Amino acid sequence: MSQTAAKEAHETVDVKTIVDDLVAGARTAMRAFDDADQARVDEAVTALAWAIYEPGRAEELARLAVE
Repeated sequence: MSQTAAKEAHETVDVKTIVDDLVAGARTAMRAFDDADQARVDEAVTALAWAIYEPGRAEELARLAVE
């Protein structure tokens, strides 16, 4: 196996591991909201929105919402 192929194989494994971990975390978070009422979900979504807020991104989301 060439060094390039070995590096690509290693990176693929790392990316797969990262994605698998992210999906597992997302599923855990989803289970945490299984019995949540609408107010709790609204609170979580608002917190998430503020956590990722960037003016350029906000403008893009606003345009999508209008469409």
